[in-house]
Amino acid sequence: MARIPSKCPSCKSKNYRVVSKTKYREGFSVGKAVVGTALFGTPGTIIGGMSGKKKFIIKMRCKDCGYEEEYHV
Repeated sequence: MARIPSKCPSCKSKNYRVVSKTKYREGFSVGKAVVGTALFGTPGTIIGGMSGKKKFIIKMRCKDCGYEEEYHV
């Protein structure tokens, strides 16, 4: 898990804020698809395979120097 800094990595200002937060699921899981198939047949393959981990992309911006960076957590 990435650590999100509390101050700007560029100018060291504490005016470093979250601009956006986006939720997404990490890719298709073959292992979960196999288990889903064993338990529920063909529909289980789709449901099991698509149940990846929930992750976030957090975009930060410094209000002083304009530095931007995305963190995957």
